[in-house]
Amino acid sequence: MIPSPALAVVLLAGLAPFFWVKSGSIAKAEDFILPMTLEQWAEFFSTWQSRVGFGSSPDDRLAATFFLFWPALFRAIGASIELAQRLQFVLWFTAMGLSMYILMRQLTRSQIAWAAASLIYMFNFYQEPVWQGVNIANLSALVAMPLALAITIRFTAGARLLPSAALLALISVIGSGVGVNPPMALIAIVPAPLYMILYFGQRWITGQRAEARQMLSFAAVALVGVVLVNAYWLIPQSYGLLSGGPGQNFLGRTKLDAFTQLFNLSSFTGPLNVWRLQGAWVWYDSFRGVPYIPYAPSYLQNPLLIIGSFALPAAALLGFLASRGRRLTYFALVGMLGLVLSMGVNGPFGQAYGWLWENVPLFWVVRSPWYKATALTMLGLSPLAGIGITRCVLFVVEAVAKVKFTRWIPEQYVRSSLVLLILVLFLAYNAPVVRGAFFMDRPADSPLPGLQVQMPEYLTQAADWLESHPEDFRILALPPSLRQTTDWGFTSYIPPLGELTTKSFINLVEPSEMPAAIYRFLLKSDAAMMSDLLAYAGIRYVMVQHDVSSPQLDSLLQEPVETLLARHNLELEVSFGPLDFYRVHAEKPRLWATDRLLISSHGMDSLPSLTALLGADSEAILIDSQVEPDTIYDLLTNLEGEDPLQVRILGSGLDLALDLISRVPGEAIVFPAGTTSGTFSVPEPGVYEVWQKRERAKITGLDPQARMLLTMSTMKIGDQHVLVEGQPLTRLGWEPELEEVHTWEFLGTFDSTSGETDIRIWGLSAWVESSTLLVINEHDRREVVANLSATTDRIQGFLSALPDDVSDESGRSLRVAPLQAWGDEVVSEAGEVTRRILLVQKYFKHLLVENDLDAERSIAMVLQPKSFENSRSLWIKVGDEFVSTFVISPDVRHEIVVQGIQLPPGESWINLYSPDPDTEFSGNEYASFDYLFPFRAGPLTRQRTFSLDVGASYRLMVGLLHGPNGVNSPSALLRSFKIDGVEYLPDLELDAANTSHPAAFLDLDLAAGEHDLMVDQRIGTTLPVLLTRVRDQSQSSSTQIIEYDSSRGSSATARIESGGPYLLILNELYDPRWSAFVDGERIDLHFKINGFANAFYVPRGGNHVVEIRFDIQTPATASLAVSGVTIFSILAMLSVGVLRRKLG
Repeated sequence: MIPSPALAVVLLAGLAPFFWVKSGSIAKAEDFILPMTLEQWAEFFSTWQSRVGFGSSPDDRLAATFFLFWPALFRAIGASIELAQRLQFVLWFTAMGLSMYILMRQLTRSQIAWAAASLIYMFNFYQEPVWQGVNIANLSALVAMPLALAITIRFTAGARLLPSAALLALISVIGSGVGVNPPMALIAIVPAPLYMILYFGQRWITGQRAEARQMLSFAAVALVGVVLVNAYWLIPQSYGLLSGGPGQNFLGRTKLDAFTQLFNLSSFTGPLNVWRLQGAWVWYDSFRGVPYIPYAPSYLQNPLLIIGSFALPAAALLGFLASRGRRLTYFALVGMLGLVLSMGVNGPFGQAYGWLWENVPLFWVVRSPWYKATALTMLGLSPLAGIGITRCVLFVVEAVAKVKFTRWIPEQYVRSSLVLLILVLFLAYNAPVVRGAFFMDRPADSPLPGLQVQMPEYLTQAADWLESHPEDFRILALPPSLRQTTDWGFTSYIPPLGELTTKSFINLVEPSEMPAAIYRFLLKSDAAMMSDLLAYAGIRYVMVQHDVSSPQLDSLLQEPVETLLARHNLELEVSFGPLDFYRVHAEKPRLWATDRLLISSHGMDSLPSLTALLGADSEAILIDSQVEPDTIYDLLTNLEGEDPLQVRILGSGLDLALDLISRVPGEAIVFPAGTTSGTFSVPEPGVYEVWQKRERAKITGLDPQARMLLTMSTMKIGDQHVLVEGQPLTRLGWEPELEEVHTWEFLGTFDSTSGETDIRIWGLSAWVESSTLLVINEHDRREVVANLSATTDRIQGFLSALPDDVSDESGRSLRVAPLQAWGDEVVSEAGEVTRRILLVQKYFKHLLVENDLDAERSIAMVLQPKSFENSRSLWIKVGDEFVSTFVISPDVRHEIVVQGIQLPPGESWINLYSPDPDTEFSGNEYASFDYLFPFRAGPLTRQRTFSLDVGASYRLMVGLLHGPNGVNSPSALLRSFKIDGVEYLPDLELDAANTSHPAAFLDLDLAAGEHDLMVDQRIGTTLPVLLTRVRDQSQSSSTQIIEYDSSRGSSATARIESGGPYLLILNELYDPRWSAFVDGERIDLHFKINGFANAFYVPRGGNHVVEIRFDIQTPATASLAVSGVTIFSILAMLSVGVLRRKLG
């Protein structure tokens, strides 16, 4: 690169980003992260990321390492975050100009063209969205594409094959950042291969076969080199995409979601806007009257600026018309390709784009065409415009020389003056890019956040304090958010502190349901004590960010957050400015072990109660709906030997038994959608039960904030009817424990002889994709349950409320009446009264609830909605406070229990909101739901019958939630508590020595057989009740971790001593790609535990060395070595070549 005036211009222009942000501030948007330390950067080589949530394996981390290395290097040599960011911006902006400068030197000898094309490539309005998000993929592509083309063109001009291919492979590292965004990668790989194909085709057709073969060899060698150089991210990323898992991978999005985004982002990508680089939707929109882009209205309305917007396409057109070489025709082709793709579904080629979208595999991932393909537009237009400007200057200089009165002016003065004038006009038109005006510095009262912030000192202090704790632990951030903005302007998907430390922060950004569940449990004013569940999740601190506003959190909380956290036994340990850190005691480490397992059929909602009441035992909790029945079967069949795994089952074990039976071939009948009949082979005469598997709710339409409120996750599938040999089912053999199932629904029984039996079913909802029926001999079902009881201990759990449990006090001390937006009453032949709700928008006062008492009270309410035609979410809001969210399947009458409704004395109102579209009826009427009247409301009174297999001493535990006026004593929350008709309320005692478990306990002796339980509450939220046999203290856990080391996110090692089989628990998000090895032997039984984590069943005791590793890490480490060796070899080869030329 010989020094030249054009090079000086490019280097000078490259300094512009240094001044884009005002002194003392940094640029920040939610889409990019701050310059990190080298320690943080080194973590990117781990294929498991522990810093966000419960961990994940995002498939784009390694591709970003080259891009993110430079700011980390700047910080390592002493630069502040602010200076490192400015240097990072200057580096990539200058590299962009230099790459175009190098390319132009292969196309023309005109220094004007060199400088003009480079400046056009650097200063244009496509840079606005690229830099606003510091988009790694776009910036990498904009630098790498011209360089790759320059090397390819130089090879066609006679450069040697091997050095050229090696150099192309080496500079591909610069473009490795395209891997963070696969659509951008598809765009970035177009230019150089397209040039090679056109060159090969032209030479082959014209008979120059040797040159064609030479190009083919060059392409092959370059391809091998590029793959080897980039193996460090290509192989792990490909492995991760193909192996699946719950990580945050790009292809996890659906085609339907992408289609919606395509139309939204292509709203203004018509031909004229795309041609003038004005296709970004934010140019045409505003928020509360404030334009997203402050300068956009001027460019859309000012006549001079509108005229100026045509300068670039005009210059490019002039350059194309004045050119005589095939190379410039290529750039015209690239530019046109970029323009066509940028328009997406708009313009004359919109239908063709739509066809590609529908028919070409994975083409649908290009869901924001203007933001991606405009890189091709600039690659094509910049060289043409640079040459067009050169032609224009030469034309004017020649014209001036021919004019009689101006011949005396030296030609270089005319040329310089004209170039200076064009430069001034060009920079004036693109002034927002020159000044970095896209990093808006908005006033504090603006409804839109700015993109420049000043980092407060307390963040650094808090980060230093956290880093002084070397242990692995997590911090739960409040308020919960998917995207948060501080009152000092910082916008991000993770807390600001999360970008300054290596600690793990939990918010709503991750692929697990656990964070939303934790927030839901924690923020409910009447929820069970959460300190033990937080400890199970490895959370050491709850961080309250008072500098982050959250209207939604304010609507959820019924008390100050400090009061709520104190009630959950969380103590304020330290504060830094507006950041308060509340301590969770005895959090679980990243790796722990236990020989105790509890299997629950009560779903995620049982976790707070179970951990609060049983957490002191360090008992692992398996939610059976999260684990394949085969895995549970394998666990249960290993309960033998002198010191087996201690397993307890919550409830009768009926859910688990039915799951296990359904896995036996021939036992379950699956009715696909639209199927109404099937056959079942009855092996022997007897009474047979028919069960139907309950479907999980489809909640893909709910954002993370809505999931925090989600109450019901099991869908009702219809008032179905089953005929066996033409006869309806009966209730023969009905038993009380059949009420205890959660994942199955009992339909009835039939008495049958052996042989083929015809089964027909109808009444299924249209949304049901399939229905699973289980036909089981009553005797066999009893036998399976009995076998479970014989090999495991049982905990009787009463954790949920049924509609019949709501004591109806409406009409007495409580009145519920419709208020707004209801249709007329409709009375059925059976006398049932229903009314449509006509408007389900927010803030409608749909129901009036009047509390006649003089004090605040807590109630539950039974709603019976039916959703018309489509599945919908139903949000319940009492006054200004959200209570619950339900998913309602279509055309089926649901009976749902809304718990935890807090009513002050007097009148309150309830809003029944749904964000989903209404159904249109005749007469231009719209509605989403109708409801069955009247409504039932009051406290809860539960009556249950349970059976005990063994007469023994039992411990009864009643979880004491937050009662009226903050009181949580048994008498404040209960009116009566009876077992077998005997009142035990006076005998319930608080465990004063154990403040982390707010529960009342009662020890009593119970005989084997059936017993009746009655829990009459004063409040409308279920008080969890557990009954467990008193354990022999000699059966305490004999498993302990002696040594533990976890040096990297993708591996962990430990030495464990155990007297028998145990569960090894890795407190990272469950992913089937985690593997465990005990003394070098692979552990096969791996499943989800505690709602999110990984459990490995180790079938034998002893003193073991345990290693856990993430499967992708091995190929990632090997591929990193391959890339390193290849890069070193290329550098050595090129260096030797340079030395040889220098030495003659």
